[in-house]
Amino acid sequence: MIRALIFLFLVVLAAPAFAQDQDKQDIDDRFSRLNAAVDGLLASNADLQKRIDKLENDLHAAQDAARAAEERAATNAVVGDEMRKLVEAIREVDRRRELDKTLILEQLDRISRALAEEISNRAAQPPAVAAPTGAHQTEKGIEYTIKPGDTLGEIVQAFNAKLREKHRQPVTQREVIEANPGLNPNVLKKGRKLFIPLPPPE
Repeated sequence: MIRALIFLFLVVLAAPAFAQDQDKQDIDDRFSRLNAAVDGLLASNADLQKRIDKLENDLHAAQDAARAAEERAATNAVVGDEMRKLVEAIREVDRRRELDKTLILEQLDRISRALAEEISNRAAQPPAVAAPTGAHQTEKGIEYTIKPGDTLGEIVQAFNAKLREKHRQPVTQREVIEANPGLNPNVLKKGRKLFIPLPPPE
């Protein structure tokens, strides 16, 4: 009986110490788990930071590429605009050249037809022409009425084209000027009668 009481007393005395050891073990276990969790969080944070750094680098590279693309696009736009203006200017010059060519050909054709008509109508009856000295004399030639836009060179050129068809020698601008006293070859007045001497047959 006494032994039982002594054992019970010893158990009662040892219970707080056992409880303290158990609590310490629990705290140690919790601390270890907490340490492991913190280590895991630190590792995850380091990995996350690496990913963030990579994303930032990729973002900077994408921004640089976008800026470079914008600069290239702006440069290409300027070059393209200049090229379009140049092409338009060339087309306009070509259009005007073709228009001038058409007008010149039409004028030459009109003068040529007028001269051909006058040659056929008046070749047999050449008009009398006042010579530069003022003496009145008769020469074989054609009297042509100047029309708006006519130039002496074009008239002589068209006249000579018809002369070649009739196997006659060409006439020069000097001969025409000499045959028309007071004529200003640079300013032909509309409606003036222009005498063109008719060279002899070849």
